[in-house]
Amino acid sequence: MNFINLFVPTFPFFVTAGSALYRPGDLHRGRNATGVFDLIYVEYGELFMTENDSTYSLLPGDYLILSPTGKHTSESPVSQKTLFHWIHFAHSGKFTISDKMEKSNKVKASIYKATPRSITIPVHGSLSAEQGREFMHIHKMLSSLLIDNYQHTYIPVDAGTQSALYEQELLCQLLRILQVQPESTKRNFLADNVMDFINQNYYKQITLELLAQKFKFHPAHIIRCLQYRYGVTPIEAVNNVRIEKAQQLLSNTTMPVSEIAAKIGFATPSYFNRLFKKQTGVTPLEYRAQEQGTQ
Repeated sequence: MNFINLFVPTFPFFVTAGSALYRPGDLHRGRNATGVFDLIYVEYGELFMTENDSTYSLLPGDYLILSPTGKHTSESPVSQKTLFHWIHFAHSGKFTISDKMEKSNKVKASIYKATPRSITIPVHGSLSAEQGREFMHIHKMLSSLLIDNYQHTYIPVDAGTQSALYEQELLCQLLRILQVQPESTKRNFLADNVMDFINQNYYKQITLELLAQKFKFHPAHIIRCLQYRYGVTPIEAVNNVRIEKAQQLLSNTTMPVSEIAAKIGFATPSYFNRLFKKQTGVTPLEYRAQEQGTQ
């Protein structure tokens, strides 16, 4: 994997942004040494890009940053309707693109000079669902042009009228999404997203395969992240949430145990009863008697 290392100050600055809609047969036009970084994010469809000797197949949720000095083109037309969003930004300072992540040199702090640092961003990657939503929100604020390649139209969007400082703030927020984070921060971010998904969908069938597909990580990595953050596996997390919901329903309703089991996602009442007693020490009916007897 290659990384873009931006040395700051000076900081990268926003140029322009827009979206492009391609239909089957459309081809991304080749360009050479544009002078700006071209950040592409695919919302749906598939986009084929080549820069210098590297070829990329961008699927929904994928992003790619093309360099200011490289030659890029599309070797293959899109085979399905494809919508992607792009942002051009520039950097007047030093930058490198290599398979190494540059580390900032340690220098003596000064109250008169800014400390040199670096921003490291993978050239190509995938965003989680939450990151994708945040990207789209920021892009909407920055976007000023919609290109329909099929009809060869360029439609100005009623945006791009923000102040220069606000545009820079939005670009910084966007680069923060993409930049390489400390490993512990990335683990916690993934674990929190998985737990949010479980809390919202506990009554559905949630498998490791489903989580891996949704968050685009290997099942083993998701297990490690959740254990590191919460001390449980994904399946244990699902069962814990379900039992908590069952306790609420047993305490506050007269709903039969079989209905509660089905409502919170268990296939059979018998399995629900066994798991509930294992985690609480009592059966669902005993728990209800205890809770409702004290009210």
